[in-house]
This record gives sequence, structure tokens and C-alpha cells, in this order.
Amino acid sequence: MTAIDNQPDRRLKESLSALMDNEANELEMHRVLDYLQKDEAFRQTAFSYQLIGETLRKENNAFAGIDISSAVSDAIGQEPAVNTEERFTGRWQSLGRFAVAASVTLAVIVGVQLWNGQQAGQPEVAVVQEPVQPVAQDTGSLVADYGAVGVLAGYGTEQKGLTPSQLNRARVFADNVARERFSAYMLQHAEQQSSYTAQGMLPFVRAASFERP
Repeated sequence: MTAIDNQPDRRLKESLSALMDNEANELEMHRVLDYLQKDEAFRQTAFSYQLIGETLRKENNAFAGIDISSAVSDAIGQEPAVNTEERFTGRWQSLGRFAVAASVTLAVIVGVQLWNGQQAGQPEVAVVQEPVQPVAQDTGSLVADYGAVGVLAGYGTEQKGLTPSQLNRARVFADNVARERFSAYMLQHAEQQSSYTAQGMLPFVRAASFERP
């Protein structure tokens, strides 16, 4: 005797009928599936309900008389049991390898960062260049002989901070410097000409005598 024969469950049959008509809720569906797995008589009842429904709906199913539930159950029973312990151990080994690789990578990254930090933290040797002081030309000794005040180049332009007398003395000084430079050039030219002619000194003598008052 089965559970259905000993304890007729109208609610279970109603749930089965609702499932065949696609009107069962989630709770009824789980209840029917649970009984289908553990009760052979209930599976036969569900098969009968399916045939009745197809007949009422005038559906012709060529595979209606074929029951594959037993074959599926036998195939499931013949499958080798999965060793969950070995799968668990293999998974932990994979995780262990990944952890070791991650640790090595992290150590390399940290080492590179520390090395870069040490290199960046070392003080750089700065090359100190002493500033080159410009050499100022002492013009005091040049103008002392003439009693003039040193002025900027271009004495003909306006010189700020100079009195008319100082500006006049500066112009006289510049004229004297120009005359001396001209005389030096003439003397050098006359010396070069004296090696070729005896009259080489005459132009210079004439120029010098002409400048004198």
C-alpha cells in the first residue's frame, strides 16, 4: 500500500491537477515534485492525469505511452560518485598556488617601490658655480693725467649728473685720446714705410708740425 492509498490527500491531487493545467503556485509545484521523486504510485497518477488532459484537449502525442523516468533513475544511479574531498583539495591547491604567486608579485612590487624611494631620497650632488664677477676697468688712472671725469661712450650725447665744465673736460679728454691713437697709427705706418724709402718719416713730421700751434 502506498502513501496515497493509505492517506488519500485531496489537496495533493488538487495541486497535481493545477500543475497539469499550469495553474499551480510555487509551493504546490515543490510539493508535487517532492512526491513525484519518492512515490511511484503518485508518478503513475500524474501520468494518468497527463493522458486525461491531452485527451480532453484533443492532443495526440506519439510518445505518451513511453515512460523514461525509470531509465533516467537507473542512469543516475549508475553514475560514479563524485569525490567531493578530492575536488575540495584540488581547489585549495589552486588557491594556494594563486596565493603564492600573488605574494611573490606583491613582494616584487614593494621592493621596486622601496628601491625607487631610496634612489629618490638620496641627496643629489649639486654643482655650485661661483658667480663670475665682471672686471671693472679702472679708468681713474687713465683720466688722472688729464684731470677729467670718466664718462660713458658717446660723449656728444646728454650725460646726466655732469656739470657743463665736467662735460667739456670729458670732451677734451676724448679728443686727446683720439689724437694719441691717431699719432700711434701714423708712427706705425711711418716705420713700415721707412723700410722701403728714406722719405718715410716726412709725412709724419709734417703732420706733427702742422698740429702744433
